[in-house]
Order: sequence, then C-alpha cells, then structure tokens
Amino acid sequence: MSFHYSNEPRVHLACKISWRRATDHNIVSYKERLRVKLNSIVLPRKVLLCPDLDCSSHSTEIDTYYGRLIDAMKSAASECIPRQRKKALAGWSEVVTPYRNKSIFWNKVWVENGMPEVGLIRDIRQSSKKDYKHAAKWVIRNQDNITADRMATKLHSDMNREFWDEVKRVRGNAKDCAGVIDDAVGEDAICDVFASKYEELYSSVSFNADDMVELRRDVDIDIRSKCCEELCYSNHAVTVQDIKEALGDA
Repeated sequence: MSFHYSNEPRVHLACKISWRRATDHNIVSYKERLRVKLNSIVLPRKVLLCPDLDCSSHSTEIDTYYGRLIDAMKSAASECIPRQRKKALAGWSEVVTPYRNKSIFWNKVWVENGMPEVGLIRDIRQSSKKDYKHAAKWVIRNQDNITADRMATKLHSDMNREFWDEVKRVRGNAKDCAGVIDDAVGEDAICDVFASKYEELYSSVSFNADDMVELRRDVDIDIRSKCCEELCYSNHAVTVQDIKEALGDA
C-alpha cells in the first residue's frame, strides 16, 4: 500500500459547543450544573469589603475569581450542551473504509481463534491494522489535496452540480449577512435599498430597443453556428474593462 501527497500533519480543532442545537432540556441541565459549580467557588469576601475603588492589591484575587467563573461556565456547557457535528473527511469512505473493514474482520477472526500471539492469523491482523492506521493518517494529512483532486475531477467530468456541492461542503453552509446597509435596518429595509439601487443602475443607460433585438439575434446566431459546433476560438471572459467600454459606447 502506497500513498503520496504531503507528509505534513493537518491540525484538527475540537468540535465547538453548539448553542443553536441545544434543546430546552439541555438548557435546563446546563443551568442546574452551572449552579452546582458556582456554589463550589469560594467568594472573595475581602475583595467585596474593600472600600478602595482603585485598589490594586486585590487584582490577583479578582482575576482568579473571574477565571473560576469562566471555567465553571465552560465546564457546564461542555457537559450539557451538544457540540457541532464533525464535518466528514474528504476521501475517508473511498480510501480508509475498505482498510477499516478489513482490519475489523481480521481482528474478529483473531479473537474467535483464541487471540494467538504467533502465527498467520496474528500476522494478517497486525498487517491489516497497520494498513488501516496508515490510510487514516494519510487522509487526515492530505485533506486539501484530496479535496482539490475531487473538485478538479468533477469539473473536468462536467459534473457541475457535484462540483458546486463540493465547493459548498468545503466552504461550509454558514453565511454572515449584514444587518445594516446605508442606514437601512432589517431584511425588508435592506431589500428596498438594493431594489432602488438596481432600478437606478438599469435606468441610467438608455438604449434603442430595436438595436438590442438585432444584437441579441446576432449573438444567438453566432452561438448556434460557432460555439455549439465547437468552431469558436474566442475568449468569452468578460472583464471590468469590457463593461466600461460597453457603457462608454452606449
């Protein structure tokens, strides 16, 4: 078994607490657990009784008390609140799963035969276990390369929907939406701002309707007679400069 790509380890962060997935029961459990933890923290009474608002001698005690409060909240949340679901590793099912299944199979055979310390069954079990671990480490270390290869393959095979599904999987589904634009607050107000901007944009350049019909007819003819027949060698990428020139000629 041989693999390529980078040998640099890929760091994986622990799954974060997901308050969005927390149920009412989770919240109640969190509050109860937090109450127990907070009750176990000793209150720094000397700090509370200190009359000097600018006192610097109690700063360490305040920092310690603050840290214990934060630790209590983090600990209670970790025990009671669900975590974010782990994103599936690219290539795991294709590369690792076959070796994993083989390792599980031979481990079962080894157990059923009395777990011998020497012999062919023991050697096969050790070998399959080693291959499984090697494949798992390789996939973890080469996530970026595997993902890039999958995207390139789908794009080359004209699998447009699968390609964009892969892009979405890589980028994630979370989207940050602005809450205020041009002093407009809320979705409806922001939609009105964009509607007025686009209306102003589309009505800013005048054109002749007959000329546009003729231009569209010419473009359609070129597409059918050249592009669709693979006789077109033009670069159809539209640049910012092309748009500026088109608006300047209008």
